Amino acid sequence: MQDYYFKNFIAKMLGVIAAKEFPNCYEGFIKVILENLATATDANMIDTYLRILTSILEECDDRAAIITGEMLPVIMNVFKCSKENQKNREKCLKIIVQLINKLSYADGTDPELIAKNLDSNDLIEQCLSLFSTIIISNPKLLFDIKKYTIRVKLFFIHFLKNLQF
Repeated sequence: MQDYYFKNFIAKMLGVIAAKEFPNCYEGFIKVILENLATATDANMIDTYLRILTSILEECDDRAAIITGEMLPVIMNVFKCSKENQKNREKCLKIIVQLINKLSYADGTDPELIAKNLDSNDLIEQCLSLFSTIIISNPKLLFDIKKYTIRVKLFFIHFLKNLQF
């Protein structure tokens, strides 16, 4: 149990340091975390990286939206590869919501930013397809993930519906 609190404390401190102390540099910090996350195979390291990303996104302002297009593919891949670790999958879904929330500030004001971040690699289609697959799979399995996926999908669809290109 102490490991859980210790990991949260470290992630929170790194997030605060990156977002508050170095507000013009956190993009580079996130990119380093993403590179490590993309190659990580140990579930505990993946968990730590996801916690750090969540903390940074909680602390930083909406400028973090500029790297949504780089973050979403990595987070989606981690989600797909973490089939045995449901807590990491939940963290991935939380990060996706945070990213879409950060990007929503540009709705109606900066359509180029939204297009640049969501059009690459057909991210919208990948996200919605993956979420649909999870929801229609065996109803007795992964209830918490399905519940959270429905929330994410509704948030995602609501954002896309209100999007003004």
